[in-house]
This record gives sequence, structure tokens and C-alpha cells, in this order.
Amino acid sequence: SRTDHDKTMPKTFTSQQEFPYPWQLSARAVWNKYPNPHAEHVVSVDVIDQSLDRETGKLRTERILGVRQGAPKWAVKVLGASEDTYVREVVMVDPFSQSVEMTSTNLSLSQYMLVKE
Repeated sequence: SRTDHDKTMPKTFTSQQEFPYPWQLSARAVWNKYPNPHAEHVVSVDVIDQSLDRETGKLRTERILGVRQGAPKWAVKVLGASEDTYVREVVMVDPFSQSVEMTSTNLSLSQYMLVKE
């Protein structure tokens, strides 16, 4: 049987992806991820903060994505949720190390499940 401790332990994994393309092309692809006509589930993208660190050259952008997942009606009813959900996305571009780091965290239903991507 599972203990209470087991029920509260987070399930975590980490993944890193390197793309076999020039850095400029990969970095540009991050900016074109949303909105785009092939991701119809993303219904809105709002930039809420953007800053450039003049010393390091790092560009940080924070966006809120509005997503319509088409959740099962029973789940919407049971959880008291909406079919529209929201995700916070933070992108850090470092042109000197030629790296892009993107993290996404669900804002909707986070009291039940927290997903960081």
C-alpha cells in the first residue's frame, strides 16, 4: 500500500534537446513556436514582460499563452474548470553562449497538477 508520503512526492524528469541546425535558426524557431497556424490550440499569446541585460546581452521574455485543449466535459465539470487554460512561458536567449532556455508552467488547474516544461 502507498503511504501518505508516496502520494505527495513529485514525479520529475529532465530533458534537454540539442538541434543539429545553426544556432540562429534554432533560436528563431523558438520565437515562431507560438502563435503559428499549425498550433490551433493556442488561441492567444500575450507578452507581459521583456528585458535586455545590457551587460550580458541576455534577452528575457515572459508570455502568457491561452490554450484551448478540448478537455473531456466530465473533467471540466468535476474540476470546475474551463476548456480555456493558461500557461506562463519564460524564454531566455543568450547570444554569447548561443543558448536558448524556455520554460513553461501551467497556471490553470495548478492546484491539482503542476506541469513545468
